Amino acid sequence: MNLSRHFIKIVGKESYKMTYNYQYNLMKLIYRALEVEDKKQAKYLHEKGHIVDNKKFKLLNTYLLFSDVIFEKDYIDVCKGKSIELMISGDEDYINLILKGLIKLKEICICDCIFEIIDVRADKKIKFKKQMLYKILSQVIESTYNDRIKYLSPYDMQFYSALAHNLKRKYRIVFNEEYKDEIYFDIENVLTIKKKKIKNIKGKGYKTGYGNFNIWIEASRKMQKVVYYTGLGQANLLGAGTLIHLTSN
Repeated sequence: MNLSRHFIKIVGKESYKMTYNYQYNLMKLIYRALEVEDKKQAKYLHEKGHIVDNKKFKLLNTYLLFSDVIFEKDYIDVCKGKSIELMISGDEDYINLILKGLIKLKEICICDCIFEIIDVRADKKIKFKKQMLYKILSQVIESTYNDRIKYLSPYDMQFYSALAHNLKRKYRIVFNEEYKDEIYFDIENVLTIKKKKIKNIKGKGYKTGYGNFNIWIEASRKMQKVVYYTGLGQANLLGAGTLIHLTSN
C-alpha cells in the first residue's frame, strides 16, 4: 500500500461562521466525494475498511488548516475570498478517488459553508529517521473497553501501550507483515497538554483526547511512515491524531 498526503486549497464563496466541531461534517464530505467517484469503495470503506484483530481501520486522516481567519470564542470567522486547506493523508488509492470525487462535486460544503477548489498540492518529501519529533495538531484519542469505554490520558502508561498496539495493527495492513522492532514515545512538553473533546459520529456524547504537545517517537523508518500518514491513535478519519514533522535525529 502506498501512503501520501495532499492539501486541497479551498476558498469561501461567502463569509461564514464555522463551528469548531466541524470534524463530523468534514468526514461526511469525504464519504460523499468517495461515493460520487466509486459507490462500491465508499460503501466498503464505511462498513468494513481494513480489519485487524477484530478492529476496523480506515487508514485516512483529515484536517483543516486555517491561516487567514479569525478565531472567535464560539466559532471560526472565515471571510469571503479567504482560503483554507483541507489535508487528506493516508491510503493513496482512496485519496485519489476522493480528490476525483471532490472535483466532480465542484463545490465543497462543510457545516453549511460553501467553498470552491482552487489548487491541490502534494506534501513535501519527508526523510524518515528512527527518531522523529512531531507536533500534534489535533487531539490524540485512545481508549479501552471494560463494560464501558474509558478514554486514556498521556499521564497513564496504558495510553502509550494502546498507541503502540494501534500503530502495529496499521503497520500490518500497510506492509502486510508484523512489526518486530520497538516503539518508544516521549512527550517533549508535558505541561502544555490540553484535554480536548470531539463530538461522536452519532451526535451523542464526545470522544476525549489530548493535544497541544510535541512528541518524540523512536521506531523503524517504515513505522514512522505509518505514524505520519495515518495519524496517532483512533478516529483519524474524524480528524484526530493529526501531526506534522518538526525534526529528526
